[in-house]
Amino acid sequence: MILLEGSDTQIKFKIQEIEGSVKSDLNLTQYDKFLWVLAFVDESQLELVGKVENGVVVFDIFGENTIWKAGTLKMDIRGLKEMKKVRFNAKTIKGKILSSIKMPDGM
Repeated sequence: MILLEGSDTQIKFKIQEIEGSVKSDLNLTQYDKFLWVLAFVDESQLELVGKVENGVVVFDIFGENTIWKAGTLKMDIRGLKEMKKVRFNAKTIKGKILSSIKMPDGM
C-alpha cells in the first residue's frame, strides 16, 4: 500500500475469515470498534477508528496524520470486542508514504 504524504485518503478493507480454501465474511456487528494501527519509520504510532459501510470497514486518514512521515509503514487492522483487541490480518501489512510533490513558487 502506498500513501502520499500530507494528503487525505480513504481506505476500505473487506474483512473475511479464511479457513483452508473457504472464505466467509466476518460478522462485523459483534465488534464495538475497528482500529487501523499504523507504525511509522520514526517509531511513532497512529490508531485510526473505522466505520462499517455495506460490510466494508472504512478508514479516513487525513493529511495532518502523515505530514513529515515519508518512509516505510507497518499496519494492522484490529477489532475491539468487550475491551479486547482482535487482530484481523495474519501478516503485518507493509506500505510506504511517498514524499508529497512540492510546487515551485510562482506556479
